[in-house]
Amino acid sequence: METIKTTVLFDGDCVMCNGLARWIDRRNHRGQFVLLPIQSPRGKAHLTAGDSVGLNPVTNSSPSTVVVIQNNSTFIKSDAALRIASQFGGLWRLAMILRWIPRPIRDAVYDWVARHRTAWFGASDRCELPHGTGMPAPPKINYLK
Repeated sequence: METIKTTVLFDGDCVMCNGLARWIDRRNHRGQFVLLPIQSPRGKAHLTAGDSVGLNPVTNSSPSTVVVIQNNSTFIKSDAALRIASQFGGLWRLAMILRWIPRPIRDAVYDWVARHRTAWFGASDRCELPHGTGMPAPPKINYLK
C-alpha cells in the first residue's frame, strides 16, 4: 500500500519553524511528509498553483502560518498543526481532541504564537533543514585519504 504524501509548507526563515520541521523530519520514518520552506521555489509553486490558501509568497516575506496539503485539500493554522500531529499515530492522535475547541479560538492561540515566534526563538536568513524533508538525499561524497 502506497503512503499518502502530506506536503508541509513552513517558514524557512523562522528558527522555531525550522526546529519543528527538523522534528517532523526525524520522525518521518514512513516517508509520509514532504517538507518545503514556503520561500523555496517548490514551496512558492505549491502556493501559487491556484493560490488555494490566499497567501502570496512574493509579498509575504514572513509567512504567518504553516500550510498542509493532503489529498488535494489544504489546511492552515491550527488545522494544519493538528493534521500533522495526527499523522504520527500513537498518542499523537490524541491531539485531534483539540478539534473540539472552536477553530476561531484555536487559530487565535496559533496567531498569538506566530506573532511572537521570532521574538522568542529568533530568525535565520537560511533554512536549517538538511537535504531532507522527504526528498532523496544528495549522494554522499567519499574523499580518498
